[in-house]
Amino acid sequence: MDMPKELNTKKEIDEYSKKITKEIKEEAKNNKIEKAEKKKDDKKKKKNNLDEDGNEKPKRALTKYQQYIRDNQQRIRDEFPELSNTERFSKLAEQWKAYKATLEAAEADDEDDE
Repeated sequence: MDMPKELNTKKEIDEYSKKITKEIKEEAKNNKIEKAEKKKDDKKKKKNNLDEDGNEKPKRALTKYQQYIRDNQQRIRDEFPELSNTERFSKLAEQWKAYKATLEAAEADDEDDE
């Protein structure tokens, strides 16, 4: 992209200008493609759940709520086959609320016993 020492005619200046503009656009396009590829690679790394060393990260343990939903979803599906998914989860949430209250009461009893 070095500029020639002499540009004598308007035609030479226009040609040089077009050439430089084309080179700049191509370079910008290549940079954009490289950035997109790098971003895509970064997303792949995140999706793979790999740490910096390439080892798989251990998954976080399920919360009590998530475990309750997982354990009881099929039971609700069998008991109430006519319910939609939204209604089924509402039912599970109601039952979780009651179950959680019994858990908290049991924990409070255990603390009182000590």
